[in-house]
Amino acid sequence: MKVLECHSKGDTRFSPFFSDVSVFGQKKSIENHYHCAKVFEVYPENIFRRPQSNIISYNGFNHGIIPGDWRESKALSKAGHQQVAWKIGNIILPIRSSEGKRYELNDFGVQFYILLWYKHLMLNKWKIEYVKQFDEFRDPFKGTFPFCQAEVMKLVKEKGLPGLKEMADELWQLMGMDMPIIDYPIEQIQYGFVADAGYLSALYPFPKSYAESLQNAELGDVRIFGINCNLSRIKLFSQVDGKTDADALRKCVVKMIDVQSQSQLTPIYLHHTIFDGLNPDDKSQILSLIENHLLPVTIVK
Repeated sequence: MKVLECHSKGDTRFSPFFSDVSVFGQKKSIENHYHCAKVFEVYPENIFRRPQSNIISYNGFNHGIIPGDWRESKALSKAGHQQVAWKIGNIILPIRSSEGKRYELNDFGVQFYILLWYKHLMLNKWKIEYVKQFDEFRDPFKGTFPFCQAEVMKLVKEKGLPGLKEMADELWQLMGMDMPIIDYPIEQIQYGFVADAGYLSALYPFPKSYAESLQNAELGDVRIFGINCNLSRIKLFSQVDGKTDADALRKCVVKMIDVQSQSQLTPIYLHHTIFDGLNPDDKSQILSLIENHLLPVTIVK
């Protein structure tokens, strides 16, 4: 049996540490691209930061750290900082995980890792031919990651590059959209702003101190409160009897644009129910306003 050792102590040509690729205008190793797509929570009282890291903040409150390389990513994790999201290009996406698993196979970061290998192999097709001579592929450092480079090579041998791309079609399509639409429970989002017109009232009720502000709200107003140091809720006053008033939603969107202008890269997740009751023309116009002025923004189904 012929085995290809796909790691830094084996055949380094098949290690993500030694396989470079250019994406989003930057050439890095696959390992660095992958780790630099992670967004970590910040502890305001003890910010871990190296010069190349990027602190994302909103009105003076820390919302996330993007590491500068794989070493910083691992150091952040070791220091106890939890990963709360992914930043892939201009899109910030939540983590898909389940009990006992760090990432699901369809997690956006796993899909990104697969697409990094897809592009690298597209540009280094000799590797595709090379792996065909092997019976088994190993990566002893895989850990709990659901689809390591050894599994990438095994799949490429069996199904070619189309089989690899198929595993990441969802992210591939999202990256071509100005405003991604994802199927994800909004209550599981850990980072950014979640915006709704009442859907999250039971899960994230406003504090009693907001009672007067809520009572004085009018159609078109927004109210914001922090759920924790990484997550805030935006309540949109845009509906009457469960149906959206188009003019009120437009006013809400304009106010969210102002909020995000102060928050650098902090994402806004819009619950799909904010569009309930809109006619097609109004919905199209408001979606265009959102696409052109809110970035990053994602609609959550």
